[in-house]
Amino acid sequence: MRLLLRCDGGPQIGLGHVVRSLSLAEVALASGHEVALLGTLEGGLLPRLVAEVDDRLDYLGAPAEPDVLPPAIRSSFDVIHIDSYTIVDTVLASLVRGARDSWATRSLLSVMTDGAYGAQPADILIDPTIGAEGTVAPATARWHLRGGRFTPIRRVIADNTGGYPPLGALDKTPHVLVVMGGSDPLGCAPAIVEALARLETTLDVTVVSTPATEKVLKDAARRWRRGNLRPIAPTLNLPAIMSEADLVVTAAGTSMWELCALRRPMAVVAVVENQLAGYRLVIDSGAAIGLGTPADLQKPDVIANRLSQVLASPSLRMEMADAAHELVDGRGAWRIIRMFEAALTAAEPRGESAPLVEIRTATAQDEGKLLAWRNDPVTRASSRQHDVVSPVRHHQWLASSLTRDDRHVLIGSAGGIDIGTVRWDMLGTREWEVSITVAPTARGRALAAPLLAAGQRWLADYAEPTAYLAVLHRTNEASRRLFLGSGYAPDLPPDAQGFERWVRTVR
Repeated sequence: MRLLLRCDGGPQIGLGHVVRSLSLAEVALASGHEVALLGTLEGGLLPRLVAEVDDRLDYLGAPAEPDVLPPAIRSSFDVIHIDSYTIVDTVLASLVRGARDSWATRSLLSVMTDGAYGAQPADILIDPTIGAEGTVAPATARWHLRGGRFTPIRRVIADNTGGYPPLGALDKTPHVLVVMGGSDPLGCAPAIVEALARLETTLDVTVVSTPATEKVLKDAARRWRRGNLRPIAPTLNLPAIMSEADLVVTAAGTSMWELCALRRPMAVVAVVENQLAGYRLVIDSGAAIGLGTPADLQKPDVIANRLSQVLASPSLRMEMADAAHELVDGRGAWRIIRMFEAALTAAEPRGESAPLVEIRTATAQDEGKLLAWRNDPVTRASSRQHDVVSPVRHHQWLASSLTRDDRHVLIGSAGGIDIGTVRWDMLGTREWEVSITVAPTARGRALAAPLLAAGQRWLADYAEPTAYLAVLHRTNEASRRLFLGSGYAPDLPPDAQGFERWVRTVR
């Protein structure tokens, strides 16, 4: 696979677009793919971050026209991934694979968004904002990768998620890290330091400075009364400093998601408008305390009071750290690269109308046909359990299943004839795992996809799920084609038995 990453970064727009793209580059290069990056890298840190990834990463320099992708570049890559708000709509529209003459010979377009920011029609639309899976998609795409499971995290972060120190290790002078994103474009760090200075608490504070804030932070360090205040320049060693902090005050952007993966308690600021959705979600989940927006930082006593509450409670910080780690598992970049690989093998979308499949809930009268479908040799060959199920065991299972709220057994029919079953099992709060079986007499009639779609519609109306999950064996090519063609994306790698999990967000 030849992958082009198009992104920009610098003091004014921040480093997040580039950092996310580098996370993808790491996984793609480790998987043996060719990767190039096209974009403007301003400031001293970004070129160093790019150079640190891998010497096989081909940096193409800054584009001659920031909002245009030259045709020569477009034709040189299998996948073009855009993480930028500046590319004009018409350019992206011309890249969408489904709108072209030949699906098999055109580049795949992937677009990274932050809610509606940067959202354009694409083949793959990725919104890594935590909670995005519960909102309406901002643009059309064949595959939607949405929510915290698709948050791309750098390898140095993903490989260092050992956990927050045990409670006994927190009985010391708290180490507070202040890092207002990759570039602190609005100069928020001095206001945070001012609030910390008002606390009657001994603190060990590290604050990341910029050229614009360096002088005021050094002046604050000379006046610091309790503990230590150390201003530092932006550094490649930041992940290690993050992993040792007892509390991190940060902007609600890429740094916040990395801190979730590192299991760090946070106080967060929504520095720009496109951070508000993630800011609210992280606070509501208990993973962070909110300090508001830059305007709110002008009230140092209020900010100091909020910070003092969390600094005074090691147990609260541990609870926040655990809640943060529930939001981001560090596999986001792996999932996205596996999606690129899978999408390149997908068949062209079908243009003809699918057969109409009607869905109903199963009843005790369906026991015989369900048992026959389950014990069919083809069905058993692709199941975790290959053994033949006895009538007694199946009767007990069905009787129990029909009374449960966390399992739904459905029957699909076409033309008045039952053609298969869809079963849903709830995992977590609003995620449901599907199991689908096409009746032996209905195979070969292209009914699996419409049966699955009908089952999804039924569940969406009944249970308001946020995601559909599917477990299939890595050698089951028919199931892989079904779920890939139905908008599912790789979610978890194969287990010891060779079964992998796929996911599709609902909206």
